[in-house]
Amino acid sequence: MEKIKDFRINLNSDSLENVKKIKDKVENFVSENDIKNLSFSLSSLLDIPVEVINKKIKQIVYNHFDYYDKDPKFKINFSFFSSIKYFFLFTVLILFKKKLKLQDNKKKKIDIILDNVEKNYVLEKFNKTLSYFDSCLILHNKSLSRKKIHKNTLFFLTHSFFFSNSILKGKTILFLKFITKLFYLSKKKELNLIKIFFYNFL
Repeated sequence: MEKIKDFRINLNSDSLENVKKIKDKVENFVSENDIKNLSFSLSSLLDIPVEVINKKIKQIVYNHFDYYDKDPKFKINFSFFSSIKYFFLFTVLILFKKKLKLQDNKKKKIDIILDNVEKNYVLEKFNKTLSYFDSCLILHNKSLSRKKIHKNTLFFLTHSFFFSNSILKGKTILFLKFITKLFYLSKKKELNLIKIFFYNFL
């Protein structure tokens, strides 16, 4: 099986065909046993459906394909410096979570989620629709104005720090095992899996 890091496309080929090949390669990557096992482990640790995690992984991997490189490819190669840096960062966060001022968010019921919001005009466009729901969650990757948005709307910056004491509680050993396995497989597969599974940290 061709490794995803060795996958290439021919720019002289049909564009649609190239997109299909890239999509198939991403699907195959997520279906690999090692990646599936990591997804299930993270799903259990974060209490998030594995389907959601897989979808996010696909988006991240696909977005790391560089069409503009002279040799178009996925830019997710293993970086020892980057991987070891974040390995120690996560280890410190997990071991010293009680001494760090981590978020202590409680689970809240959300009626509707508005994802990938980049501009204020998007909020304005959907504001009336959102007003019909008791609670809303806005996922955004840039600063937004919160004026004229009804009070039961929560905002979450997708590149923000997401660990909380409630997530880490009682799972210290499991998290350490997961991070260690992630680093080991990154080196083994020569892929920056930390960049894929913890994209919002990087």
